[in-house]
Amino acid sequence: MIFTLSHIKPRGVVLLMIISLLLAGVSPVSLQAQSQSPREAQKQSITLTVRMIQASDSDAKERTIPKELEDLKEDLSSFPYKVFSQLSLRSFRATIGSAATTGLAHGLQLQVTPSGSEGDMHSLAIRLIEGRDRVLLNMTLRTRSGSYTLIGGPKIGENAVVVLAISAK
Repeated sequence: MIFTLSHIKPRGVVLLMIISLLLAGVSPVSLQAQSQSPREAQKQSITLTVRMIQASDSDAKERTIPKELEDLKEDLSSFPYKVFSQLSLRSFRATIGSAATTGLAHGLQLQVTPSGSEGDMHSLAIRLIEGRDRVLLNMTLRTRSGSYTLIGGPKIGENAVVVLAISAK
């Protein structure tokens, strides 16, 4: 028996196409993702988690890392400081190509602009801002999805510096 598409209702044509794709081993969902225009791809957003950490070199004899920073213990050991404390923890979403800003401790603002993602790597433009417009840190970094990248930042107070731990998913 031979079928022609003219004898099948439009809903049946769609169903027939989906069945054909599945038999050919192609997922309609993957076709949709592949057919996404560059403009639509740019509208993708990523989730950012930022931890603002204060690192200081006080008179402590041993390195002191609180429980909330235990997962960063190995990374923090690369800094020449002995005392660490988490001052801020923020999670927010940012759209690729658009800046997103979040407030941190000590009146600082963090502006993150994702510029793209490739595989499990994300490219981010980072600006740490004091007050309305004093830029303390301006850089671009690539970070692996789900892992933290640590950045030594500016001095705060007399004997302390900011360390930013940034994760993107």
